[in-house]
Amino acid sequence: MPFSLLKKNPRLILKQVILILGFLLSTAAQSADQKNTQKNFTIQIDNDILFGTDREYTGGLKLYYNDAHLKLNDQLITPIKSLLGSYFSKSLATSTRRQDQFEFSMEIYTIRQKSNGKTLQSLTNTAWASLSLKRFYQFNTANALPIYYHLGMRLGWIGPSNGGEQIQNGFHHLIGNKSEKGWDKQPFDQPTFQLGFERQSLIYQSPHKTLNAYWTSWGEVGSPRTDLYLGIGGYLQKNAHPIFYHNFPNRPIEHNSDWGYFLFTNISLSYDFYNLMRDGRPFTKDPPLIPQLSPWRLKSHVGLGIQHGAHSFSFTVTRWQQFYAKQPETAFHFASLVYNFAY
Repeated sequence: MPFSLLKKNPRLILKQVILILGFLLSTAAQSADQKNTQKNFTIQIDNDILFGTDREYTGGLKLYYNDAHLKLNDQLITPIKSLLGSYFSKSLATSTRRQDQFEFSMEIYTIRQKSNGKTLQSLTNTAWASLSLKRFYQFNTANALPIYYHLGMRLGWIGPSNGGEQIQNGFHHLIGNKSEKGWDKQPFDQPTFQLGFERQSLIYQSPHKTLNAYWTSWGEVGSPRTDLYLGIGGYLQKNAHPIFYHNFPNRPIEHNSDWGYFLFTNISLSYDFYNLMRDGRPFTKDPPLIPQLSPWRLKSHVGLGIQHGAHSFSFTVTRWQQFYAKQPETAFHFASLVYNFAY
């Protein structure tokens, strides 16, 4: 299919992607047996093209490797437990299930604002590349619903040397779009570092675990953001129980031999104590790249997933409420395609 059709009819592309992935799921011979191993790999692609925009969080690629135990996590994640105090350290030691995750992420942002009616003006563009280590804990007790704790450490880099301009404009060239302006207004080259902690609790579960509701809270300390989130969500599932990280479906909790599905929706409210795009680099007097950036942010997700044997696939739509002055839309949307396979 010519690349020009991607711009004219992106929904047709989505339908074809879903059909292809469905075919792969149905024809995978190894998916007939249940995978007891916790080793699996995830590919996530984010983009806003389905909604006719090319701005805000305009695109991203994330690769995850999951295993029951990564030795590197013992060196870097385990010390975080001491920061949480003796109560959490003792609780984490009694977890009934644990899994480690390594993630590579590249996110591209194209920030614009309205100027003189419908004219859009570039505020700033940036790319954020990062490596993350995460550890997931699950607690099952006889008299209570499951509780999940998630610990994370994220090391990254923001700035021109990430190659975000070359990646975005190279993709635009392939699909016949013009080069994107705003890359001359990037943040300075700089490292980023974040520590994160999340607590997630089921508040309702139907007798056959088909219908589930939960609340979650998480916080991140460091750069480019120091923030706190509160969220609530629910999902309907059969043979496809998902694990949520920051209210987003991260991966299946286990792979089953039967066909499975899940449908979900959630909403979260966050507050930024520090934001690089608003406050500049720590201990400097950098001018704001996004003036009048609100510290409050309302975000919601809705999506669905299917699973068969070693393979699972999900499609998610994310909605951000307007969070800075003269933002072109009252609410911004982007879509995510996630494919996970166990081995």
